[in-house]
This record gives sequence, structure tokens and C-alpha cells, in this order.
Amino acid sequence: MQEIRQCDVFYLFWTSQSKSSKWVDQETRYAHDLFVRSGEKLPDIIPILLETPMPAPPDFISDLHFNSRHQLIRAGMTVSQG
Repeated sequence: MQEIRQCDVFYLFWTSQSKSSKWVDQETRYAHDLFVRSGEKLPDIIPILLETPMPAPPDFISDLHFNSRHQLIRAGMTVSQG
């Protein structure tokens, strides 16, 4: 976890496997806690979507970049024009 504390960016490679991983959950929660407590908002958590359909993100980080138009297009998902 020390490495996460020293990072400016935390890349979360998001798949159904990572969603069910206790280690991914633990590290993501740690990175999120650092982000919330940091005056500099670090590390920035950037999800990288690697499968479709996209597995639902955990509630505690669902407001991050998961709904980014760029991320959805990159993952090959349909983007609604609502």
C-alpha cells in the first residue's frame, strides 16, 4: 500500500474479475481514502474499462470517471445522447 500513497494517479483496470477481487477492492478503497483526505486530491483514480458490458462500479467511486464519454467510447460501448 505504500506505493499507492506515493502515486499521483491510481489506474483501476475494471473488469468483472477486478470487481470481484478482494485485493482490488482493498487497494481501491485505500486510494479513495487517500484521495478524500488529501488536500491535493491525490491520487487521482482513473478507471480503465476493459470489457463490455461494463460491470457496475462500487458505490464509493461510482461518481468518478466511469461515466465519462471518452471511457465509454474507448470501451466500445454505446453512448446515449440523452
